Amino acid sequence: QAGRRAAEGLAETEAATGDILAVGLSARRNMCIHPEVSREADRERIDEKCRELTASFVRSHSTVDSRKTCEYYTQYQDFAAGVGRG
Repeated sequence: QAGRRAAEGLAETEAATGDILAVGLSARRNMCIHPEVSREADRERIDEKCRELTASFVRSHSTVDSRKTCEYYTQYQDFAAGVGRG
């Protein structure tokens, strides 16, 4: 039911604007490229370690208390926000 409503909403948006917006959904364990995290064998452990490095509260405190964050995720966030692009 929810999937059908989403598809109908997408069709309405596309018809109105001519643009298509798509979001790929995947588990952290499938998307992780951090060498230290992705070498874990246990899927739940990958998710846990990824959250430890990427959670918003961790990133917001990293400049205050030197918490370790994921440099790959930070680079992605900066790119998505347009940081460093002309």
